Formats: sequence, structure tokens, C-alpha cells
Amino acid sequence: MSDTETLLQTLSHDTAFAAAFPDGPPSHEVEALSGLEASGDRNAFLLSAMRLVARACNAHTRLIPQAAITVLPLRFVAIGSEVWLTEGTGSPARLEAINDRPVEALLQAARPFIPGPPFRQRALAPLLLAWPEALARLGVEDPPRYTLSTGPLTPDPARRVPALTLYPAREHGGLAATRDAPGLAEVQHLPRAVQVRLPEFHVPEPGVLEVALRNAANAALARPDAPLLIDIRGNPGGDFLKAETLLEALRSGWRGPRFVVLVDKFTFSAALVFACRALHRLPGTGRLMGEPMGDVTRFHAEGDLEVLPESGAALRWSDALHDWHSGTPHASTPPIIARHLVAAGTMVPHPTPFSTADELARGQDRARDAALAWAAGP
Repeated sequence: MSDTETLLQTLSHDTAFAAAFPDGPPSHEVEALSGLEASGDRNAFLLSAMRLVARACNAHTRLIPQAAITVLPLRFVAIGSEVWLTEGTGSPARLEAINDRPVEALLQAARPFIPGPPFRQRALAPLLLAWPEALARLGVEDPPRYTLSTGPLTPDPARRVPALTLYPAREHGGLAATRDAPGLAEVQHLPRAVQVRLPEFHVPEPGVLEVALRNAANAALARPDAPLLIDIRGNPGGDFLKAETLLEALRSGWRGPRFVVLVDKFTFSAALVFACRALHRLPGTGRLMGEPMGDVTRFHAEGDLEVLPESGAALRWSDALHDWHSGTPHASTPPIIARHLVAAGTMVPHPTPFSTADELARGQDRARDAALAWAAGP
């Protein structure tokens, strides 16, 4: 089958896409996609397909183009309310404009290509800022000229790298393309609190994640009365049921007065569910802190990943509704997930200050410090 046929056949099983297009996608859009694929203009096809898929308005349902495209050798990352260039020049630099178009205007123009709520769109939009063909769709004429806090930058348009080297499909939001966290769980015993950092819940090898989380729980419970910070910023999800290993151990053994679950715009999917479950299950007084997460608490998920045969791009599709807002199971909710549902509401975090990229590069983390200050109390 062609990419267009594979795309449409796969989306026919997607519950969010079916809700957006109960009679199927408009025929003229299907014809346009087929025409772009037949023309051999891969970038134009992928961008048009991204725009169509994004209209499902479900953050899990999206076309992931990284394996099929090349980009300028620049890594842009959304940090707080800013976008920073973190790889491609010497030191981190804040992006201010491209060809004199302010970065906020470009992020707004990128939103139709990325599904989900605004913070999810903001987390994933930086890829488009290094993809020249995408920039053209955003109204930026070739060649792109970047205005940075450190001065102008005009990269060689002929110099490209595979997008996956700078923009992983599972984006963590770290300064580097792969998150700079050791292992799957890290526990730090600080003077007034215990910090547990969980960067990932997706591990293909059986049992590995459960062992890592069990070890983290044992390390944290060495001080069972200490305030607790659970940092799931940058965690794109995986299997929240495996993370129950950690929650069950903490629920049974931790006796501290306060705990914080620290999140950001890259906290997504099973990590969002983990936050819901942690605030519901753990004893003591808990607080969600950070910035809004990458999804709302009612979303379509499950499904699978389909690779388009011609381009190699990946289509993430969804076929089950998860309602962590009301805790109500629906007909498509898998029974094993339905048994764990809790009514978490909107899950709006208490805001924290954000660090700039150069501060993070120096080890300064304002959000973490604010969370620790609240958890430890006066």
C-alpha cells in the first residue's frame, strides 16, 4: 500500500479521528495527499499529513516525521516560556526571531501541525523551526536567518542531518537530544528532603523498569519520614501499570508530611497518569507543581505505532478513551486500566519559576528548588 492508503486505513481505527471525521476525511484532502505523494515531494506530503492527523485534536494521535526527514543541525527546545538553541553552536542561546518573524508568531503558526493542547504543541513545535520545508509552510522564506540572544545565525542550507539525531520521537525536552539522566530512576538524599527523578516509563526489556523503580523505592524509604519530591519532568510516558511498583512501596512505607510531584510540558501519557495516581494514593499532603503537562486528563490512547511504508514516518494512533478527569470508564477503556481510574480533575499544577537554558547548563533549577522548598516546609 502507499503511504496515503496506509495512513487512512490506520486512522479508520482511531477513535479520536473518527470523532473528528465521522464520515471520513474530506475527499479533496485525500486527493491532495495522494497527489503530493505521487509527486515525490516527501516533505510536502508529510506536512499535509501532519495537519490532517492533528485535526483529531488528540495528543496521542499524531504523525511523527523524524525518521523521514532531515533538518538543519540545530536543536531548539521549549524551556519555560522561551525557545532556546541548545545544540548547534557553542553555548545555549535564546531564539528571538527567524527572518524577522518573532518566535511567538512562528509557534502560533505551527499549532495546526501538532495535535493536543497548547503546551503539547509548544513542546513539539521546535522541530519545525529547524526543518526548512516546514518553515516555508510557516511563512519563512528560504534561507532562514535566525536571530538569537547571542547574535544572528545563518546556517548553510545544504548542511542537513537526520532529524532523529536532534529530535527524538520520544521528546524529553532536555538540553541534549537524549535526556541527561542516569538510568531509569535516580534518588538523591538532600539535607531536608528526598528527591526521586523518573525520566522514563518505557522500557522494552521485561522487568527492567520494575526493578529500577523497586530499587528507587527502597533507596527513598531509607528516610521514610523525609519530605519527598517526585520529579517526572520530561517523562513522555510508557506503561503506568509498571510504575505502580513504586507507588505501592511508597504508599506502604513512606510517612513524610509533604510530597510534590513536579511536572512540565514534556510530562505526557503514562507520566500524566502516574501524577494522577500519586496524588490520589500517597499519604501526607501532596501538591502538583511546575507547568501544565502535555495533555489533559481525558484523552484517547492505546492503539499502536504504524510505520508508513514509503517514507518511513510513523503514525501513532489511538483506540481507547481514558478519562482520568472524572474517573469514569468508557466502552473502549481496557478493563485493566478501568480498574485503576481515579477522578483527578483538571490537574492544574501550582506554577513554579523556570530556569533559562544557560542556567540549566550550569546546574541551576529554579522549579526543583521551589518544589523542594514547599515540600520541606518552613
